[in-house]
Amino acid sequence: MGLLKKLKETSSSNRKVIIALTVLLVVLLIVVIAVVATNVGKSGDGVKSYGAPWEDPRLGKEVLPVHYNITVNIDVTHEKFWGHETIELDIKAPNISSIVLHAEKIDIPADSKVLKLYYKVAGEDKQHDIEIKRHRAHKENHYYVIELRKYLIPETGRIYFLDIDWSGVLKYQLSGLYLSQYEEEGETRKSVSSQFQPVSAREAFPCFDEPEYKATFEMTIVAEQNYSFVSWNTEQLGKEEMFNDENGRGWKKVKFAKTPTMSTYVMAFVVANFDCINKTITSVDNKEILTRVCARPSLIKKHYGEYSLEKGGEILKYFENYFNQPYPLKKCDHVGIAEFGAGAMENWGLILYREELLLFNDTHDPTKSKGKVNLVVSHELAHMWFGNLVTMKWWNDIWLNEGFATYVQSLGTEASDDDWTNDPFLISEWRLSSMTQDSYISSRPASVIVTDPSSVHHLFDSIAYNKGASLLRQLSMVMDNSVGDNEKTESFQDGVKNYLAKYKFGNANQSQLYWSLGDSFQSKTENGPTIEQIMKTWTLQMNFPVVTVDKYDENRLILSQRRFLIADESQGEGFHPSPYGYQWYVPIKYKTKSGTDATSISDLMWIQPNGHLITPLDGQDAIFLNWEGNGFYVTSYSVDLWDALIAALTHDTEDNQLDLSSREKQVLLYDTFLLVNAGYYPISRQIQLLKLDLFSQSDDYNVLKEAFRQIGTISSLVKTNEDVSTTWRANWVESTKNVYDAAKDLDENYENQLMKSMTMSLCLEYNDNTDHANIQCVQKAKELWEGRETKRIAADYKSAVYSYAAKLSAGEWDNVWAKYDDPQATAAEKNLLSISLAQTDDLETVKKYIGYCMDSTKVRKSNGLAIMGRYIAKANSVSSNYSLHYMLDNWPKIYENFKTLDLECPNYIKSVISQITNQDDLDRVIEKFKDPEYMIDAIKVDYDAAINTARANIKWLKENGAAINS
Repeated sequence: MGLLKKLKETSSSNRKVIIALTVLLVVLLIVVIAVVATNVGKSGDGVKSYGAPWEDPRLGKEVLPVHYNITVNIDVTHEKFWGHETIELDIKAPNISSIVLHAEKIDIPADSKVLKLYYKVAGEDKQHDIEIKRHRAHKENHYYVIELRKYLIPETGRIYFLDIDWSGVLKYQLSGLYLSQYEEEGETRKSVSSQFQPVSAREAFPCFDEPEYKATFEMTIVAEQNYSFVSWNTEQLGKEEMFNDENGRGWKKVKFAKTPTMSTYVMAFVVANFDCINKTITSVDNKEILTRVCARPSLIKKHYGEYSLEKGGEILKYFENYFNQPYPLKKCDHVGIAEFGAGAMENWGLILYREELLLFNDTHDPTKSKGKVNLVVSHELAHMWFGNLVTMKWWNDIWLNEGFATYVQSLGTEASDDDWTNDPFLISEWRLSSMTQDSYISSRPASVIVTDPSSVHHLFDSIAYNKGASLLRQLSMVMDNSVGDNEKTESFQDGVKNYLAKYKFGNANQSQLYWSLGDSFQSKTENGPTIEQIMKTWTLQMNFPVVTVDKYDENRLILSQRRFLIADESQGEGFHPSPYGYQWYVPIKYKTKSGTDATSISDLMWIQPNGHLITPLDGQDAIFLNWEGNGFYVTSYSVDLWDALIAALTHDTEDNQLDLSSREKQVLLYDTFLLVNAGYYPISRQIQLLKLDLFSQSDDYNVLKEAFRQIGTISSLVKTNEDVSTTWRANWVESTKNVYDAAKDLDENYENQLMKSMTMSLCLEYNDNTDHANIQCVQKAKELWEGRETKRIAADYKSAVYSYAAKLSAGEWDNVWAKYDDPQATAAEKNLLSISLAQTDDLETVKKYIGYCMDSTKVRKSNGLAIMGRYIAKANSVSSNYSLHYMLDNWPKIYENFKTLDLECPNYIKSVISQITNQDDLDRVIEKFKDPEYMIDAIKVDYDAAINTARANIKWLKENGAAINS
């Protein structure tokens, strides 16, 4: 009414202006509403809206794939491929003016007449074409954009289809659809395989290449007839169709069954001349499943696939029962690939591996390889359910996939082999690798906001795998052991079963997992938090707590928490605020010992965020916090509690000793190591532990391994000071001789074989400057190496003997290299030799070895940079110094050579820089990496982490060097 009155009071011209302005405002409002509507449903937290759909790095939800029918022609001889696909689409919103999907490094000609968009009406065969305005690549976001002349509308009964042709080049690049070479029967042969995770399916065919855009797939592969092995995710349908093209070349067409609903990143291809061994197993729903292990014929003939075939079937059946879900496919191939960038990849029904992580031979390979193969097979099979059946919605929750598979892999392994339990083996691996990364300001939360798909590769790190596994183990402990009297339940497993049943063939985020777990869990602890409350404090903020234990009064303890950091926050570039203020729900269970009474275990208790815990403890008792190492935190004991703990561990009378498990001893060692590095403890505490026979002469493989890992770390930190280094290493000469003598005659079970191998290596490492005539391990290594032509070196001694030989002289190093260069050497043997070759401290030989690693005719590109970073840079002072020099002079060249290895480039930078122990070298690195040619986006996160590690090394040496020398 006010507006009408105002109009009457104005002149005719003013009235027209106001009307025009009103109309303009209405039009603008409509436009705003339309733009908002266009961007409704963009997936992912923290993703902003964009003007045009192709400007958003994330796909919208207005157009979804339902089914792909694909034909791919693979011409290995001419190193190219081409294909055709029909995608059934579901139109979810009105007024759609464009179709946006992914395509990268493939060619879709702009004038293609085959690219069609059309719909059919249910019950009719007629095809209704939809006019395309234009179609083009949008390279910035790896999109292919199809713009339409008229809007698409969702209408009941209409089914939309998109036809596309494309072509591509097969390259030696380790992502997408790519070429490999391998030696077989004296010939160099080619194969084609794929690696699509996380964002490379788009390099093989146009698709909606995000995890949430699940669909079903049908595939036809056309390959040359002279390639005997053609495999895809599902079983082959019928016989191969043979035909010749117009040039007389022989081809075969292989059709495969329709998949369940799945994401693009778990699709896979293999075209090769491989042989297979197979076994049929019966699933829990009485379906026959064909399991196969396939690889180069020479390896299959030498029985390298039999162990994985047997154990893979057993593990698959175990996980069917553990998850209470049948394996949904009719076949499961395990295929060893000569050139494979990842360790293995969980493609549904076609799991691909590096050869050394799938193939094992008892006669030729060390026992350690057997355990590794079993764990990797178990890890990938766990993904068939946790990752493939139910998939994270977006890569911010990759820790759900990788953390869970890492956690349950040991369950599958133990179920398949009675020879050992993996539980004590994994605590050190999980805590060591994840806490090492997570102790610095440069770390990251397990769950992070990711808007740019190109940055997804960096999330496949120790935080996703090992911290994720550690957090799930902690949660399992909370759920299964939170009731009175330590009664064990299966709440965690029941919650996982609920989760998979509810979301199978779909997607879920971490909150949906927590809700499913919460449905099966009722906390019996007083005022217990919910699963979601607990877990979000652990996954949405980085780092972890240090729990400080002190006397509150004579009969009570006070436990409090604070954020643990090795490097001061000021050393990081910027501070990362946390929604929880770096406070956690910390689950507390502990062991106590009083006199001759049996070691007792507490019930579960909590340190709440911003709170503390007061708990009873008699003044004379000893306490060990963190029962079985299940909690993801470190424990700092006050002086009197530390002294009581050491006294209880070393008491002369067994009845008075505090009983710690293998896991708990490892946790005590590693916590102490970290707390010394962070300045909470003097180094005297660490040395006190290491000097105890309980640790440095332990008969427990895992405890001894952790003790000497720390001894070796200190050796590396002091390596540039010859006097300090000599003094430190002299401490361990007798210990290493003693553990070797104690282990060499042990029975031959899994752990004992590992102990024999490790103690021989340790004995050789710490007795290399002593009188060799009186050292049994040195004499044994000399005998085995010199007699290698007439008697095979026992598999478990190969690593020690090869390393011994590589350090003898440049000439003997060449002899070790000749074994690596042998075309008949397996991938597992080459891996072992590559580590041994790195042990030389002859500068010219180090230079030669790095040169070989840079030459793909000498060392496979997929291995070269890993050898340079993981082994050469860490071997000794000569190697680490030259590695730094070489990296500073040649980084652009190194990156250009290895840039297709998404993870190895940043790992290499981190490995080399993390060896720095003096300020001058650190300053040189910082100055060099100011150059944009050096500081590329792919390495920024790991570079920052390495700089923090180098600073911590320098600080440690300044504070502890004198104590080590004394």
